[in-house]
Amino acid sequence: MKVQDIMTQEVQCCGPDTNLAAAAKMMWDSDCGALPVVNIEGHLLGVITDRDICMAVATRNKPASEVTVWETVSDKAYTCLVSDDVHAALGTMKREKVRRLPVVDENGIL
Repeated sequence: MKVQDIMTQEVQCCGPDTNLAAAAKMMWDSDCGALPVVNIEGHLLGVITDRDICMAVATRNKPASEVTVWETVSDKAYTCLVSDDVHAALGTMKREKVRRLPVVDENGIL
């Protein structure tokens, strides 16, 4: 079975300049705990989680609306391709200890 057979196709994402309040609202509205962060061309830059937002707001003396996603997001995002076998994707998740794996095409576009 291929990743494309089981992946979520309608994915909410944000840009690096999105503020944390807006990112949290997107997560709430979409009932998800993570957002891929993409540039204007759709290339994946990273992933921000609800935990990332909570920790950023708790450790900075700024409101969430004044902190950007880019200030918070980790710089390493593991991905898989739409054509990858599901077992290979699961192997990446296990090896890298991640619970979410953005799916990109051969050009790195989400």
